[in-house]
Amino acid sequence: MYFPRIEIISEELGLGACDIEDIPEYLEQTMPREQITVLYWYERDWLILNKGNINYNRYKAILTEYLQMNDRQRKRLKDFAETMNITFFAFVNQALRIRRNRYKAKLKKTA
Repeated sequence: MYFPRIEIISEELGLGACDIEDIPEYLEQTMPREQITVLYWYERDWLILNKGNINYNRYKAILTEYLQMNDRQRKRLKDFAETMNITFFAFVNQALRIRRNRYKAKLKKTA
C-alpha cells in the first residue's frame, strides 16, 4: 500500500490522513471507499485516516486521543465499544500490536 499524498496529523503518534482517491481501489472489494475509516500503512508504520469518510473529523479527534491513552485506558474503551459492536478500536489495536512487535524486534536487533 502506498499513499502519495498524506496529511500529517501527528508525526509523534504516526498518524496521518489521505484523500479518498488515494485509497487503493482493491479495497472497494470489501466496502465502498467512503465507508473506510482508517488504514494501517505498514511500510511507514502509520495509521492513515480517510478524509473522504463523512465522520472523518470525529475519528480524527477520537484516534488522536486514543493513541495518547495508556494500555489500561485503551482496553476499557475498546471493551466498552465492543458492547456496541464498534470494531474501530479492535482494528487500531491490531495495528498497535504490530507497532509494538516491530519496536521490540528493532530493539533486539540493536542489542
